[in-house]
Amino acid sequence: MKDVQINKEHDGSSELMQSARRAIQEMPQKDRVEGLKMLSEGLSEREKNELGRSLGIQTPTQKTTDFIWKVTILTFAFVLCGSFIVLAFGVFETVPENSSSLVSGDLMLSIFTAAVGFFAGVFAPSPGKNE
Repeated sequence: MKDVQINKEHDGSSELMQSARRAIQEMPQKDRVEGLKMLSEGLSEREKNELGRSLGIQTPTQKTTDFIWKVTILTFAFVLCGSFIVLAFGVFETVPENSSSLVSGDLMLSIFTAAVGFFAGVFAPSPGKNE
């Protein structure tokens, strides 16, 4: 990858931007992303967010985030309830001696406990938060 040194004595920022643009365009295709990452390292978080928005990359709105959480929680609640129903049904259902059962109790138990563990993880406080 070419080392690009930008002279700080340039008066116009447009000349500086054109120089950086030419340098990125002259890089091999495989090095362009890394070069852009290096250029963005000196930006503040606000500038990075502004750059992302100008490229069409936006953070999801609160409404979108809430919808994703609702779908996730409802899906795991469905798995939890479904596993419970199948386990309860399996306890009372008798299977003829020479046939195998359709659902393994061990499998359903592991799905059930995984869903319970998921809910425990979702509702546990984050260790990174000071609340």
